[in-house]
Amino acid sequence: MSEQGDNLDRVTARIGVAIVTYFKLKELAQQSDYHVEDLRVYVRQRVGMIAPGSADRVMRALRQDGIINYKCLRRSESLYRILPARFAVEKPRTQGELF
Repeated sequence: MSEQGDNLDRVTARIGVAIVTYFKLKELAQQSDYHVEDLRVYVRQRVGMIAPGSADRVMRALRQDGIINYKCLRRSESLYRILPARFAVEKPRTQGELF
């Protein structure tokens, strides 16, 4: 992989860790609603300068991978609610349970 690709992977991983940490802290504080700008500020404080939209993009990728889960409450306000992660709450199935 190129040096640029390595740097991109490293920054994306750091953003991902910051986002997951933000979600866990909000859950521990029993504050499930958040504005996406609050998340961006948190990530910038932890990671440093990032490209506009990077936190949003990584947040969507983490959701797609089942690492975090959320829903949009009011798009006009960029207001979201943290939900239980899809894969974190599902019990792994054994082969016998599948058939």
